Amino acid sequence: SSKELWKIFSPTAVKELAKSPGGGRARALLRELLLKHGGPKNPRMADVYEVVFAHLSRNKPAEYFYKNVVLQRSLLSRHGSKHSRVFFEFRAGKSKLDALIVHDSMHAYEIKTELDHFRRLPTQIADYQQRFSHVWLLSSERQVVRLESQVPESVGIAYVSSRRTFEIVREASRNTAQLRAASILECL
Repeated sequence: SSKELWKIFSPTAVKELAKSPGGGRARALLRELLLKHGGPKNPRMADVYEVVFAHLSRNKPAEYFYKNVVLQRSLLSRHGSKHSRVFFEFRAGKSKLDALIVHDSMHAYEIKTELDHFRRLPTQIADYQQRFSHVWLLSSERQVVRLESQVPESVGIAYVSSRRTFEIVREASRNTAQLRAASILECL
């Protein structure tokens, strides 16, 4: 399944592969996946990751895919790369933000893929709105309607198109009323 394939990009899999001489289980799994998806018989690790990533990005993109597309194609050009700073897995209260881009303001990006559930979304949005000036949700085009009905209008919504572009459904409004100084300082 796609969910299983995405596990090869997890920190656990990467750490196992980096062990010397370990990683045997992970390497065997990766070679099997590569052959199953049309790769060479004696692959390099880069071949494995490229073939599996291409397969997954066509079928069921997960968070890793979105982060790559967002950074490469959209956010850094939108916010400027020279003076911007990007933080992944940024702790914000009880939530862990997928990407925070700091430029002239703080833009919080929460990624909701087709593999995610939305149970924690209200708590995540509340945590982010207390700490960041702009809050965004990023998902697939199929998830947009569902997201629009579940989040405040001040939250920006965007999706990654089939052409791997960043498409904005609605802009994030500058959030000042809900910002809390103590919550912002807690992040530092």
